[in-house]
Amino acid sequence: MSQKTSVTLDDLEELFAIDQDTTAALRETLLEWFEANQRSLPWRETSDPYAIWVSEIMLQQTQVATVKSYYERWMELFPDVDTLAQASIEEVLDVWAGLGYYRRAKFLHRGAREVVDNLDGQIPDSAKGLKKLPGIGPYTAGAIASIAYGEAAPLVDGNVERVFARLFAIEGDPKTTANQKSFWKIAETLVDPTSPGDFNQSLMELGATVCTPKKPTCLLCPVRERCQGFATGEPTQFPATVKRSKPKKVSVASLVICADAAGEGEGEGEGEGAQVFLVRRPEEGLLAGLLEFPTTEHVPRKSVTEAFDWRARIDAALKSIEVSLPEDSALTPLGVATHTFSHIKMELHAFLLILEGGVDALVLGDDFARERGWYAVDSLSDAALSSAQRKVEALFLKHAAGETD
Repeated sequence: MSQKTSVTLDDLEELFAIDQDTTAALRETLLEWFEANQRSLPWRETSDPYAIWVSEIMLQQTQVATVKSYYERWMELFPDVDTLAQASIEEVLDVWAGLGYYRRAKFLHRGAREVVDNLDGQIPDSAKGLKKLPGIGPYTAGAIASIAYGEAAPLVDGNVERVFARLFAIEGDPKTTANQKSFWKIAETLVDPTSPGDFNQSLMELGATVCTPKKPTCLLCPVRERCQGFATGEPTQFPATVKRSKPKKVSVASLVICADAAGEGEGEGEGEGAQVFLVRRPEEGLLAGLLEFPTTEHVPRKSVTEAFDWRARIDAALKSIEVSLPEDSALTPLGVATHTFSHIKMELHAFLLILEGGVDALVLGDDFARERGWYAVDSLSDAALSSAQRKVEALFLKHAAGETD
């Protein structure tokens, strides 16, 4: 293992002030490699700053394979900043549903309205200006400015951190203030002034496809001969693996209330014309603004035993959204699903209630402010449900189809 300590700002300034050959060689090599090896991605076929903005926001903490279909659908429905600004937040969340980290969609929407209302519809053409928009930090600003506008703006994301940590054998937690300053100083020094967008994308592409976290393909790396991590023989030691806190374990119950629209027919509630009741979550907090089956507050998982009284919790949840069930309504367990958020590992206990009297049998209070109502079962795929709630939906549909484990 190399004895080299973490690179300081002084080290970097001295290194790149003296070794201009290294800087020039890295630029040339990475640009040539990127031109020959870049993946074909829809957002690389345009220089439209709006399209690049959308792609960069979607790609935050989300894999490329997942983003592709969301990006294409988004661009069909909201092809420009004006269209997005005119859309409602509910429409925006409907399109984003399932992609996760929903604040990103809200920031995009708010940013579009800021551009249309206060900037004459013109997206800022510099990293400095872009950072003034909601949800755009240094990385996203650098990406948009360099790719769309050709500004020699640096950027650092997780992939770039890993590439730099290995190239220069930067030890320790990559998220420390000192190491973050080092990464940004490297990025600022290396960014190619002639092709900054392609150079920045080459770094991200290298980290995503070659310099991967656990099994880097170093023999295919175009810059391995200049990589100090590769020279140690243990490149995966950079950056250091830091143990993060485990997600908090909680349990909830979600109630699928199902009925026939007309309240008639044998097997009502699960056949043709069946509808389910959904409510929109509050505008702040976890999964803000999305639709869900009525769901209880979180309960510590260790408190949920076999005899746990979910019925009382469900009744309390329904009361909080001003929904009253018919007397003696029976709940059918559908099963249990699990879903992990960044900070929560959730166990979802799904239950089914079939309203024998149809949709009119559900009594709704008059003072509830958020959206709630009936949705056709055969159109649930278009509803703005989170990935966690999709798992509840799957348990319901499996039950409706008569499938058992």
